[in-house]
Amino acid sequence: MMIFAELARSPQERSEGLMFRRSLPADHGMLFLFEVMAPHSFYMKNTYVPLDIIFMDSRGPTATVVGVLEHMQALDETPRSLAEPSLSALEVNAGLARRLGIKKGSRVEIRPYGR
Repeated sequence: MMIFAELARSPQERSEGLMFRRSLPADHGMLFLFEVMAPHSFYMKNTYVPLDIIFMDSRGPTATVVGVLEHMQALDETPRSLAEPSLSALEVNAGLARRLGIKKGSRVEIRPYGR
């Protein structure tokens, strides 16, 4: 399956993420690109769509999944993270990672698409 992901590169874009969205198409998400390889935490403040967050060891073109936070609950402000460091993360609709069999060790391809 191909996921069409908006990019969150700047600190402001990463801070806002998918906040205030009331829905997310099944094949869409948001890709977070970090400057440093480190454990990164997420919370769901002002985020109305339950999400899975897939953490990866690279910014592309290929990456290995270092872990997945499944079923982040809408509006939950509790920070969640993995112990493993990551260099990118992909937010998708809750349950998608499991349905696609994405787990620690999975390989993914990250390709830019037209603007």
